[in-house]
Amino acid sequence: MKKIFLYGAPPVVPQTPEDSTKFLIERSGRNTGNLLIGYSVTQHLDGECVTMKQISDPKKIEDECYCVVIAAANFLHTGFDLGFMADFLEKIQLPCVVIGLGAQSNNYDITKIKLQEGTIRFVKIIAERSTSLGVRGYYTAQVLAYLGIYNVEVIGCPSFYLSCSPELIIKKKPFSDIKKIAINSSRRVTAHSAAPEKMRLAEIGLLKDAMNHDSDFIAQDEREEAILARKSPADMDTDEKSIFYPILAHYKDLNGEKVKSFFAQRSKVFFDVPSWEAQIRKYDFVCGTRFHGNLIALQNGIPATVIAHDSRTRELSELLGMPHVLVQDVQKMEDISIEKLYDLADFSRLHKSYSYLYKRYLSFLKANNLKHVLSFSQK
Repeated sequence: MKKIFLYGAPPVVPQTPEDSTKFLIERSGRNTGNLLIGYSVTQHLDGECVTMKQISDPKKIEDECYCVVIAAANFLHTGFDLGFMADFLEKIQLPCVVIGLGAQSNNYDITKIKLQEGTIRFVKIIAERSTSLGVRGYYTAQVLAYLGIYNVEVIGCPSFYLSCSPELIIKKKPFSDIKKIAINSSRRVTAHSAAPEKMRLAEIGLLKDAMNHDSDFIAQDEREEAILARKSPADMDTDEKSIFYPILAHYKDLNGEKVKSFFAQRSKVFFDVPSWEAQIRKYDFVCGTRFHGNLIALQNGIPATVIAHDSRTRELSELLGMPHVLVQDVQKMEDISIEKLYDLADFSRLHKSYSYLYKRYLSFLKANNLKHVLSFSQK
C-alpha cells in the first residue's frame, strides 16, 4: 500500500540528552505549536505517513507515495520565502494537498502582505495539483484570491480536530473552583502584533496575576524559558545572565526576583503532543497569547481564552468561535487578569462552529481523495 508523504509541520521532535534546547526548538519549526499541526494530520489520515527523515529522494517519494500532504502553518508571511519548498514539489509529480494554510500580518488588510515570489510559486503549484487548498480562515482565502487562487476551502487548522471527535463540549465551573492554571505568551514576536506595546502590557498583566495563583508557564518558541524547563546538561554552557536577560527586559515593570523565581520553577516545554496533552489535563484553565497553546486545552476539555494579537491568532479564534480578547482593546496591564479572561470564556459559539467545521473538514479530505479515520457522528 502506498504511503503519504508528509511535508511541513513535524508531528514530533525526538530528543536525546545530548540535544540542546535551541536545536530542539529549531527542529519543531521554531515553535512547538507546530507539532499540534503535524501530529493532528497523522492522527486523521488513514495510512502510513513518512517524512524527509525516512525518504528524501524525489524519485523514491514518487514510487512509494500516492500524494504529498503539507501540514501548513502561517506560511503566507512577508518574511517567508518558500521557494525551496516550491523547488522540492516541482521535482515530485504527485498530487499535493495543503491543510491549514494561513496568512500572517498585523491586520486584515490583504494589500499589506507582500509575498515573496517563491511563496507565490509554492501556493500556485499546490492550487494546480489539488481540488482545493485547505486554509485557516476567510482572511487567508482573501489573500489567495488577491493572487488569483480561488479553489480554496476554509477548514481552519487541522489541530482544531486533534481530539478526532465530531463534537467539542467545554464545561465551565465557577472561578472559585479554578485551582491550577497554565499561561502562555509570545514575547519573541511582540513586534509582529497589531499593537506591540499593548501586547507587552497584556503579557505583563497576565504574568503579574499568574504569580498570585498556582500557575505554570508553557513555552513554545521562547528558548530561555524552555532551557529553564528542561534543565538539560546540553544547555550547561548557557550562563544564567544570558537566560534571564531577555525575560527580565520584557517583564521590566515587575519585580525581577519574583519573575526569575517564577520562570525558574514554573516553566514547562514539550516536544511531543501526547506528553503535552497529559500535562494540560492537570489544569482547570489555560490562557495567553498562544493560539495552539490554548487550543490544546480546549481539545482536552479544558476552558481556555486567547489574547489575539495578530491576524493569525484572530482569524483562527474567530473561525472556531474560541473565546478571545483583542490586544488592541488593552489600555493598561490591569485590563488583563486570569479571572477576567475566565469570565469572558463563553463556549456556546464554539460548540456550534466546531460541529459545522468538522463536517466541512471531512468533506475537504474526501474532495482531495485523502482517506481518513475520523468518524461522522458521535458514538
